[in-house]
Amino acid sequence: MDRTLEIRRVRSGEERTVHQAAVLFDTPPDEESVLAFLANPDNLLLLAYLEDQPAGFVRAHILQTLDTPDRQLFLYEISVDSSFRHRGVGRGLIEALKRLCHTEGWGEMFVITNASNSAAMALYAKTGGQREAQDDVVLVYDFSASAYRKDEKTTLGSP
Repeated sequence: MDRTLEIRRVRSGEERTVHQAAVLFDTPPDEESVLAFLANPDNLLLLAYLEDQPAGFVRAHILQTLDTPDRQLFLYEISVDSSFRHRGVGRGLIEALKRLCHTEGWGEMFVITNASNSAAMALYAKTGGQREAQDDVVLVYDFSASAYRKDEKTTLGSP
């Protein structure tokens, strides 16, 4: 049995790999969504394998800013299968993203989590993440079909 952690970047054309690792996701991946996600070069999906089994994944997005040509990496989601936790999978995924940031010359990587999520807070601290402000707040605008009324339209005009 191979105990080596292997991390693979999933690219366009490798959609089948995502579906083979479906057990890692909260809901089964949607075929069209996977195609669109992987087709966008600013989206990243890394899959971790331990003992030749899908063990975890991280999903991230490359962002541009207006004040510098440096790009940022937004670590949007990380998950490790419960049977593989506390075996370095999460740390390995974040370290792989950090290596990509250095290789690609991206200026920074950031992640949003809940202070009450002690496992995530510990993981991010162990991998060098630093909390910049104690008063950061995340606000969500829900535009799902159940929350958004389509009869409320806004028109954006040009100057």
